[in-house]
Amino acid sequence: MIDNERARFWAFSVSGFVILLIITSTAGAVQTQNPFLGSVPAGQATGTTLELSLKDALERALKYNLGVIESSQNIRAAQAARLRSLNGLLPNLSARLSGALEQINLRAGGFNVNIPGVRVPTLVGPFGVADARAYLSQQVFNLSDIKNWRSASESEKASQYTYKRDRDLVVLTASEAYLLVISDIATTDSIRARVETAQTLYRNDVDQNRQGVIAGIDVLRAQVELQTEQQRLISAENQLSIDKLTLARVIWAAERPGVPSCGLCSLRPLDRYES
Repeated sequence: MIDNERARFWAFSVSGFVILLIITSTAGAVQTQNPFLGSVPAGQATGTTLELSLKDALERALKYNLGVIESSQNIRAAQAARLRSLNGLLPNLSARLSGALEQINLRAGGFNVNIPGVRVPTLVGPFGVADARAYLSQQVFNLSDIKNWRSASESEKASQYTYKRDRDLVVLTASEAYLLVISDIATTDSIRARVETAQTLYRNDVDQNRQGVIAGIDVLRAQVELQTEQQRLISAENQLSIDKLTLARVIWAAERPGVPSCGLCSLRPLDRYES
């Protein structure tokens, strides 16, 4: 009996540990931010309204979006790798230039001549000596360096295609975020009109109930419909604010993301970052 309880305890402990690892890995994956949903800081915050068209949104996204910037940096890194691999195939040319001031001791070199009446110097100099040399070396054939250069060249082409793909993805993301904000505005306006209609109907039912035309249950029904539409309006306005912040992160990003106004709608921004 005790062994069974211990086995159950250990089985429960192991299963709990596995579940904890799964939850931790899932949370870490969720916290990984998509670079295409962010951008680099640009400009100072102002309180003015920016009439943002779809074209302006796409231009700002391609200029400030973090995904495009990272992709362009990857192209530069691939170009640097290709140049490094190409360096192994090119000839190596080096040069050296040196100069020295020398003096020769003839007596120390074994030159000792005595001529009567003539003074023979034992030291020659000082005199200057210059030396200029050039060296050229070239590997005739190195298969490893050739393969590395070809691999780096193909990697550079792949990074260029990736950059084009990322630009298309940024255009798609910015367009989707922009159009989603416009859709949210239309939805909010529609629900706001329904709220006004529900308020009018509720007031009409209250007046009719006071006159004894309708029962109190009809007034209660109109009140419930009004509150329901008001809750829908609050939810739609919250979703609009979220989508506005998402659009701001795609085309701008800073410590306080700017919320622009759309050129196709009248929208007051919470904040704005001017390039």
